[in-house]
This record gives sequence, structure tokens and C-alpha cells, in this order.
Amino acid sequence: MIRYLIDGYNFLNCSGIEVKNAGAAGASPLGVARQALLDFLVEHLTPEEARETLVVFDAHSPPRPLPAEFDYCGISVKFAVRYPDADSLLERLIHEHTSPRKLTVISSDHRVQRAARRRRAKFVDSEKWYRELLIRASYRGTTSPRPSDAPSKPPDVSFMNTEDWLRLLGISGDAAAENLEPVPESERRPDSEARASNNARPTTEGPTRDAATDGRQQAPELPPEAFPGVDFGFTPDELERPIDALDERDLGRMRRPRQRRPPRRHG
Repeated sequence: MIRYLIDGYNFLNCSGIEVKNAGAAGASPLGVARQALLDFLVEHLTPEEARETLVVFDAHSPPRPLPAEFDYCGISVKFAVRYPDADSLLERLIHEHTSPRKLTVISSDHRVQRAARRRRAKFVDSEKWYRELLIRASYRGTTSPRPSDAPSKPPDVSFMNTEDWLRLLGISGDAAAENLEPVPESERRPDSEARASNNARPTTEGPTRDAATDGRQQAPELPPEAFPGVDFGFTPDELERPIDALDERDLGRMRRPRQRRPPRRHG
């Protein structure tokens, strides 16, 4: 069953297939172009896809010595013999297809696309389908130039859109949209929270800024000697100890600092 129906000359004109200046002896420029198109399809389609592909060319009579229909490395080729043009043969093939919803028509011709739409078949512009084949080959790395051919050039990425880049990288559109959503607070990793708290913790090497100070320098910590005459409820040795070294009894002796009264003078 045919799954890919290609408008031959339309695909050749819309794609960037490189055509050699000279072919076999006695070959016409049009014949060389057809050969380049078929070679491109053989290199970029899987064997299964090639067996399900039909290419249609304009021709009131098949170029000698070719018959009106033939196979090329599994690909079916037809010339529009006894038809005004290839579009007429393409319309008939689309109309007579037994499973049109499984058919993909490759053509930028609006007449052919309308025929595909009437049968609810898929259709793709020739340039877009050519670009997708290059992207797939570049991503999979499954194609290699033939010994008689020049090394193939990498696909031109100047016309690639976001969808093409995601396809090249093997990322679906749904996965890309999910990656853009913020991570809920409940799903954040503990180590990320720890790094965030460490980054937010002020250092002692210099002045820090936060929302509370509004860009102003924080006041430096002063030793107990800077508060003469103030009773904190602890001895100087206890004030030097870390807070976690104090027990409940020590904390119970804590009271609000108060100013010591100077001793009364008698006289």
C-alpha cells in the first residue's frame, strides 16, 4: 500500500537537492535531476518507507529507454503518460486510494492539497518534508554518502523554527512546555533548599544587604566591654560561651539589661 505520494518535479523545485551538472552519457538535464531526487530518497528513507513511496513525474511520454512505470531501489515511479499533467494523475491516485487517512501527499501545489483534503489524507509542503528528512538524518546519523557521491552537506539551519529544533533534539512539544512550568514548593529537593539558605546566609567578611536593611550596612556586633555599667545577668566568662553551652538554669538567670546605679556617696 502506498503511504507517501510525492509530486516529483514540485518536490525537486522546492527542495535543496544538489543536482550534478553532468550525468551519464546522453542523459538530459531533466533526467539528471530526476536521478538526484531518487538517490536522495533512497538515502533518507528507510527500506520500509521506500517500498511505500510513489513518485509521480510530468511526462506526455516516458523518456527513453524508461517505461511509464518502474521501481528504483524499492521506490515506485510513474510518469503521467496520457494525462495533461502530474496533478491530474495525483488527483486520480488520491481518489482511488483505499485508505486515504493513512496517505501522506508531499506537494506544495494547492490543487493537489485540495484533492488530499477532500479524502481526508495528510499533505505536507515539499520544502517542509525535505527539511524534516534532513533533520531526521542529522539526528539519527543513519545516512552516509555513496562512494561515488560527494560528501553530503549538513542541513541548513537558517530556516529552522522552534518545532524543528525540538525535533532535532528529540524533545516533544509537551515535554518542553512541562519544563517551563515552575517547580512547586512541595517538590523542591532538600539539597536545593539547603544551598538556597546557605546562599542567603550573610557572611562576616563584609557588609551584607537584604530586604530588611534596604541596602544599608548592618551594625557590627559589639563586645560586652562596649556597654560599661550594663548588667546582662551573666558573668563576663559566661558571655564568652556559645548560647548552646548554657543550660536552663543559666538561661533562667537572664534578665533585661538594666543600668547599674552608681554607688551613693556618704558625706
